[in-house]
Order: sequence, then C-alpha cells, then structure tokens
Amino acid sequence: MHQDSINTGSAPAITEVRRLTKRFGSLTALDSLNFKVCRGDILGLLGPNGAGKTTAIHCMLGLIKPTSGSISIMGLDVARHRRKILAQVNFSSAYTALPSNLTVRENLIVFARL
Repeated sequence: MHQDSINTGSAPAITEVRRLTKRFGSLTALDSLNFKVCRGDILGLLGPNGAGKTTAIHCMLGLIKPTSGSISIMGLDVARHRRKILAQVNFSSAYTALPSNLTVRENLIVFARL
C-alpha cells in the first residue's frame, strides 16, 4: 500500500498506527505503515487488490495480529484492550465493489452522502 505523509498537526490522535508490519510467510502485506487520525479527520485506504488495505483494517480491529508495530485507538493499545475498543467502535464494509465508471473522488462523494 502506497503511503503519503499525513500531517494532522499536534491534535491528539483518536487512532494511531505506528510502524505496522504484517507478513504472511515470505509475503509482506504491510511494511511499516504509519498514520494517525484526529477528531474531524477523514481517512481513506486506497489501493489495488493485494495492497494491504484489508490487512491493515483487520489488524486495527484486532482480528489478526501484526508481525510488528503498534495500533492505538482512543489511547488504548489494540493488542491489550481489544474488547474495550470494539465495544465503542463500529466498522461496516457494506460495499464490496465500487462503480467502475466513477473516479475515486466521485465514489468518495457518492458514498459520503449516504
């Protein structure tokens, strides 16, 4: 997954991913992913199939264990406080495919209005 630098200033992070790496045997699905999301931020994980988007989300939800790195949500470490975090966080992936005739920007606008 390609990563551009995300700078949200000095606001406290609601979600922070630090040096997240996940390997499946010899395949590196995530290689030192870093980002933070602060109140009011919107973050999209974009990339082709196999880029690591789903792997990153599964790590963030505590569904799979990262090879290395750390994830905190609301100041709590996902590895130690998964149940407490999941009691307060919701994730929904209702759409498995986006309309191919729309650009990424157009898809984001359409689904943001739902």
